[in-house]
Amino acid sequence: MSEKKTILAIGAHMDDVWYGLGGLALTAVKRGHRVVFINTVGDYSNWPTTQGREAELKSRVRALAEQRGIEIRFLGYKYEHVPDDVECMTELAKHCDEVAPDFMFYQWHDDTNRDHWKTGVASVYGCGHAACFLARPANVPRQAYAYQLDFPQCRNFTPNVYFDVTEALPNALEVLAAIDRIYAEYYRRDLTRSKVKDLATGREFDLTVHGEQKFALAVMRGAECGARYAEAFYALTRRPAQQVLDI
Repeated sequence: MSEKKTILAIGAHMDDVWYGLGGLALTAVKRGHRVVFINTVGDYSNWPTTQGREAELKSRVRALAEQRGIEIRFLGYKYEHVPDDVECMTELAKHCDEVAPDFMFYQWHDDTNRDHWKTGVASVYGCGHAACFLARPANVPRQAYAYQLDFPQCRNFTPNVYFDVTEALPNALEVLAAIDRIYAEYYRRDLTRSKVKDLATGREFDLTVHGEQKFALAVMRGAECGARYAEAFYALTRRPAQQVLDI
């Protein structure tokens, strides 16, 4: 195993990081690395889907991460209210300095969901230039990678780095299904769309709304790089091949 590293993954909503790099995150934990998630949205009181059960929702999302060895932090922004201003960048800078990540993963900026792209912009500047927002020396990520979200919303994403998630994908899909079921409690209907059986392992798993997209994307990215299933990223920082995603 390589030396222990720290991965910081920033997303707006409770399922964003799991969608974008759930397989990589679980693989990193299994290899002994530290993984920290930050959700910029921590207040769901204005979203009808979650109104009245905000505290329970955060507790359940936290448990999903911590049970899998992942730390999770929430900022205090409301749903669809995330800004890309100095205040948000400064808050992210503080967390980045404290976490001291080797790798940072952030949301791709060309996205029709305002929370997504504003979180992505705030992450790049707040963490990449943390010292300027904190007015003192600060820890910044050694490498930074953008990740892709939902097909209809995320646009013009062209990856240049791939990570094999063949072993971890079923477990990542399991988490997405659990989060979709939290939504489903409001809609009062099952969000399961299909069931997949891995003939190599015999394992079966349900695909919910986001899981179906995640699975399709993993198949496509895997085909692009020669793996069975893969997650793909855009490297903001360029490194020699031996150092790229050396997790």
